[in-house]
Amino acid sequence: TVTFEVLGFNEPAMVSGADGTLHVVFTSGPTPTSAFQYARCSQDCGVSGNWTITTIDSGQALKNRARLVIGTDNRLHALYETQESGGTQTIYSTCAANCTQAGSWSRTDLTSLLDGSAPWRGAPMVIDSQNRVYFIVSHLTFNPKVTIATCASGCDTLSNWTTGVFRQGGSRTAMAARGTTLHAIMHNENNELVYRTCTGNCTVTSNWQESPPLFVFNSYQPTAIAVTAQGGVRVAYNQGNGGSSDPQIMAQDYRLLVWSCDANCMDPTSWNGVILGDANEGTEGLSLVEAGGGLVLLSTNETTATVHVCSSGCTNNANWQRGVVDSSEAFRLAYDPVTYGSSGCSPGPASFAAWYLDDGIAALRPDGSAAFVFGSHMLRKCYPTQDMATWLPGFGRLAYVP
Repeated sequence: TVTFEVLGFNEPAMVSGADGTLHVVFTSGPTPTSAFQYARCSQDCGVSGNWTITTIDSGQALKNRARLVIGTDNRLHALYETQESGGTQTIYSTCAANCTQAGSWSRTDLTSLLDGSAPWRGAPMVIDSQNRVYFIVSHLTFNPKVTIATCASGCDTLSNWTTGVFRQGGSRTAMAARGTTLHAIMHNENNELVYRTCTGNCTVTSNWQESPPLFVFNSYQPTAIAVTAQGGVRVAYNQGNGGSSDPQIMAQDYRLLVWSCDANCMDPTSWNGVILGDANEGTEGLSLVEAGGGLVLLSTNETTATVHVCSSGCTNNANWQRGVVDSSEAFRLAYDPVTYGSSGCSPGPASFAAWYLDDGIAALRPDGSAAFVFGSHMLRKCYPTQDMATWLPGFGRLAYVP
């Protein structure tokens, strides 16, 4: 396990290049400054000294919601949100080589294309086999207009981007690309998840197909989607409180579910699913990776980061294996939270302090090794001046499996 001692390490995104290099972007802060940062490792990524961290953008303006994809040409494409001049901006940044040098990254403000939209409740970014980049944002309202933006090349030029309405109403969108086809799962603002797909010109609303409601979902938990080489769709989510009196649905409340469909995915009867793990898994983050028909699913709640692995036949519970890759307890043993949490307590030390994990992301290297990266935060209570505990920024954590 590697700890990135960057205060406020938050909302990471991670990809592996074809050469096995791991790339991570994340935001940090807000004190003393807030930053958008990039980390790179090309060797044994379980050794902290093999990681190089570069600050791409920093300042007093709050940075949030880093996202990252990599093309077949190994070009990196990143997005993040910054809050400046009383508003929220969506920034695109790209790098083709020498990415540990901040000057190798471009910076393009895409806000003017997005009609006031910003990342919210699931804001996926994907890249297809032709290196066309897509991302989704929405307004911060109920029943919002959800916008999709895309660029085929020269994406550091604003005019090379086009946008369109992805859907009127929806949140918690997860999206994947396989070939040049896009696949998405999203909350329909009616306590349900629907599946959507598009094969071309995806900024045109009518080019998207949408299934009937598929699964009960309370809209507050993360979602994840992956697609096999044959076009099979895999979806993961924690149902939360389904708000139903149906015993079958109630049995799935706050449980982690994985559904699979190999054909005719607009038909609800084409989907089969399993329930995995313990209650409340995946409430603070989900990441789903497909490889050769198998699945790696990382679920994060505040105290535990758990991986579920299936090599085939993933609609059968018996074909899944499960292991804990990190925990708040392991973090505590490596970094005493009371020691770190006592800084800033006045007059006395922290009477309580604990680390909590969030926003877990998984990536597989071509050789089969795996990396799992998380953000964290600290809950602290100072003695004797605080009656209530407060949340503080934490460090980043990465678990590596050779």
